[in-house]
This record gives sequence, structure tokens and C-alpha cells, in this order.
Amino acid sequence: LLGFGALLMIQIFWGALVAGLNAGFVFNTFPFMNGGLLPPKGWSQDPWIINFFENLATVQWVHRVLATVLLIGAIRFVVKVRRDPGLARFHRWSVALSGLIVLQYGLGITTLLTHVKTAIGVTHQAVALLIVGVLLTFLHQIRQSQPRPVVPAVEGV
Repeated sequence: LLGFGALLMIQIFWGALVAGLNAGFVFNTFPFMNGGLLPPKGWSQDPWIINFFENLATVQWVHRVLATVLLIGAIRFVVKVRRDPGLARFHRWSVALSGLIVLQYGLGITTLLTHVKTAIGVTHQAVALLIVGVLLTFLHQIRQSQPRPVVPAVEGV
């Protein structure tokens, strides 16, 4: 779950890059970008690493790929929690987190297809914050459910 959270933070960072560069206004189709899965001229800048941060097509492509990885991870996570009787108490949390990620994926696609209609774009950003809140609360619930070691009392204190 911590790795999932780290990937989520990277995704939110890339979403900020998409917003800051106005990269959502280019390649407004899904899943293809100008007819292909890879961004056209996605690796055209030199040095090539700069494409990940400044090339509109590549920044948007990375955001799409990370979103898809998170979506698949969220679905796998729900299945894992559901199949493990020891994790049954976390089923609702896993469904809530995964449901929000499914919603977020759909909002991202809708944002792109509507050429970043403001209300949809803002909702997409707000749901990202909601996901972070649910993830942090979920992690807290897990931590609270773990047994705490008993510390013996010190005599004479």
C-alpha cells in the first residue's frame, strides 16, 4: 500500500505538470494520441530526459500511463483484500479507495475529451485530493489495527 501511495504521489505530480503546461489541450483523444499509443514527437527534445518534463505530448502520455497502472493496481488490490480473510476488515476501505481511482480515471478521460472543460478539470483535481485523504485514513486504520507491544511498567517511577 505504501508503494501504491508513492505511485499516487508521482501521478499527482505529473498531473500538476499536465495542468501547468496546459498539456491537456493537446491530443484530446483516448486511448490513442494522434492515432498511436505513443506520443508523436514524444522524444524530440534534447537531452531526451527533458521530454518527461517539458514536452507536452510526453508529459500527457506519462500521466496516462501512470493512471492506467494505478487503475490496474487498484482493481488488483480490491481482489487481494477480498480474497484474504485476514484483511476482511479493510474491504470497505479498499473498495472506497479503488472506487475513487476508477472515478478519477473516468474524470481524467472526460477532462481530456472535453478539451479541459473547467468544471470537469477542477473536479478531477479535487478528487485527487480526496484520494490522498482516503489513502492516508486507510493507512492510519491499518496502523491502528496492528497489535502494539506491551511495555512493562518501571517500578519506582
